[in-house]
Amino acid sequence: MSARITAAFSGHDEQFEIVRTQYPHHATELAKQYGSTGEHLRLYACGGDGTLNEVLSGMYPYPNVELTQIPVGTGNDFIKAFGMNAAGNYMDLDALIHGKTAKVDLLEVDGKYSINIISAGFDASIAERVTKYKKLPFVNGKMAYNLSMVYCFFKNVYHRFGYRFNGKTMDEADFIFAVAANGKYYGGGFKAAPTSDLQDGLIDFIRVPAVPRRKMLGLVKIYTLGEHLEKTDFIKLERTKQLKIITHKSVPVNVDGEIYHIEDPEINILPSAIRWVVPNTLDCPDMKFEA
Repeated sequence: MSARITAAFSGHDEQFEIVRTQYPHHATELAKQYGSTGEHLRLYACGGDGTLNEVLSGMYPYPNVELTQIPVGTGNDFIKAFGMNAAGNYMDLDALIHGKTAKVDLLEVDGKYSINIISAGFDASIAERVTKYKKLPFVNGKMAYNLSMVYCFFKNVYHRFGYRFNGKTMDEADFIFAVAANGKYYGGGFKAAPTSDLQDGLIDFIRVPAVPRRKMLGLVKIYTLGEHLEKTDFIKLERTKQLKIITHKSVPVNVDGEIYHIEDPEINILPSAIRWVVPNTLDCPDMKFEA
């Protein structure tokens, strides 16, 4: 990939630098280091959603920095907000170099930032246990996910949450999970928030109440396709600028794939927080771009 990047940039006058990360969260340190110089620059996160989140966490809130992604990771879920096949456009380095810039929103919880989705409940429990299974001999990423999903399906499906949003409080009840979305996809292709907008200054809050396990299996397909809001009457969508999940204890919270333990997580929207670069080959008629 380094050779391809070098070839793509060699025909341009702008200076560029390729830096390889050496350890977890090194990308955050590097992004903060570059952003703090005050120079106008663009950071290309070369990797998946985890790498993107690391770079984002370091470059925000520096207004002199633009951000984009070369999606060579496993899931690349955030990019799917621009279309299911948008990764191909982002892999077109010439189109990305000549890309157009738009201000997009971010999510924030407990001082952590998300460009895509924050969630709590069943899916966060799966993500947390995946890390443990990956440490086992001969267990790869897909196997770790499947093992974790089976374990959580039988041991940790239901989570007791209350909610506070739009000036109202919902009493505690059993839920499978709750999602606060800026992007549309997560978890390797689940279209959790089909109507979300990266520039509307609102959180798309989706909550899935407890249902029998046998009914959960039937939900997987429509949830993957993003049809759960139209094909069920019990999965609800709200739009809000702030959301508090009432837990009364520390629970795993999924922030763009990273797991943090937080009690009563309070999620806020940060409107037009960063400048994001879209390849010039992508048609995004509903997105507002800088002149």
